[in-house]
Amino acid sequence: MRPKAIKDLSRLTDRDLFKSVAEGLSLILENAQHLREDSEKLAADGRFSGYQVLRTVAEEEASKFLILIDAIRCPRTPADRWSGQLERFHNHVSKGLYSWACNCRPATFGRLQEYLNLKRQEFYLDGPNDVDWIFRNDILQRREEALYVDYVETDEGHVWLDPSRYSRSDRPISRGLVLPGLMISEALASVGASSAEGLAVLADVWRATSPSFDLHWDVIRDLNGETLIQLEKRGLLRETSHEVRERILDRWQFPMYDLDLSLVKVKKEELREMQRNWYPS
Repeated sequence: MRPKAIKDLSRLTDRDLFKSVAEGLSLILENAQHLREDSEKLAADGRFSGYQVLRTVAEEEASKFLILIDAIRCPRTPADRWSGQLERFHNHVSKGLYSWACNCRPATFGRLQEYLNLKRQEFYLDGPNDVDWIFRNDILQRREEALYVDYVETDEGHVWLDPSRYSRSDRPISRGLVLPGLMISEALASVGASSAEGLAVLADVWRATSPSFDLHWDVIRDLNGETLIQLEKRGLLRETSHEVRERILDRWQFPMYDLDLSLVKVKKEELREMQRNWYPS
């Protein structure tokens, strides 16, 4: 067995690709839903650490769903761009950015990249004066804080961090909170877009579109709607509520395969220099 063989999907013809990806999407969505349901059970018992772990993993699974959907929306040439999109399936920063992007409402494709750039920094400054402390990348830090105990170096020295510090017996756990990535994934699956035949529709509708930084959201909304129209024309659109259709129209994000989701390396000394040179305005 060879794990993490997701790039092998690039060897398949479209017909086999759609069939294989549809199977994977079904498994991913089912797993994410089970994790969410189990997290709610832990929340009901007041077990915050387990609740947070399962929600974190459920969120990542939903991101994997959306990454594969974007692989279908992406033209298969050039081959390195397409295989690069598949590689994001196992990249924690990419998965975190896909999840975070579900909360964004950019007017253009370029503005979405600008929003994501804020979350790509390896280290950044923050605090009451915006420069007080150096923090690690928020996507990675939040993920690992939920899952692991770690010994870390801070500006004040070394400390142990563990997930239990977020658990307070005097504060109830907020239950039923929406996971935006999972919400979109469920909507796409519910209309039939993640079936093998539905993925063929996605490819037909989206591969002819080449996002540019000035591409406006209205164009994407129209393509979201065209996806539903084509599913219906081919007898593939499943019975869904008006709410689900509107969710796809308004919340299904720009295809992100051409966006830079890599971690931006930052030198801590440059941040310290910014701290030293800072003066109140």
